[in-house]
Amino acid sequence: MNQRKNDGALFSSTNTVEVRHKFDASADLLFEAWTTPEKIEEWWGPEGYTVRVVSLELRIGSGSVFEMTSPNGSSCVMTGTLISIERPRRLAFELLTHCNLELPAGVPEQLEPALVVVQFLAHRDGCEVVLTHGPVLRDYDTVAAMSWRQVLSSIRITPDLNPSHPPARHSPTRQETRNTRAF
Repeated sequence: MNQRKNDGALFSSTNTVEVRHKFDASADLLFEAWTTPEKIEEWWGPEGYTVRVVSLELRIGSGSVFEMTSPNGSSCVMTGTLISIERPRRLAFELLTHCNLELPAGVPEQLEPALVVVQFLAHRDGCEVVLTHGPVLRDYDTVAAMSWRQVLSSIRITPDLNPSHPPARHSPTRQETRNTRAF
């Protein structure tokens, strides 16, 4: 097991968060929601947070910068590097800096980079988004899973992305989360 210290917290490279969410929308429309700055600003972030996409370029190796603001007005910057684009099936990026605002007591800040992979699995009745994020610190994984669940629940596909489609409905009762920990 690969372990390091991160400000006194145990870091295991096998801690991974997986969150799933089903939508009544196509993979194409969901992919657009994840890759269009104006759309990202409508849904990104945990409940109550707002985001401003400072930069986002859909080119492998390009960087992205998101400025997140919490409900109390504190802000942080998340940065990442796009490492894979398979339109409309998959996005992968290395999250270089995490937003560590308002973490619960005892939860360490995530200071190490982590890989985020977003898969868009088309089904005849819509699309399932499967998001994995790791490696993450023990205890931070619970916060990350909760945040990603809120993020996925916030995505709304609006007709202006595709005028011939009605807004998508998400299915919060069908979402599923799994934390994988190393022992």
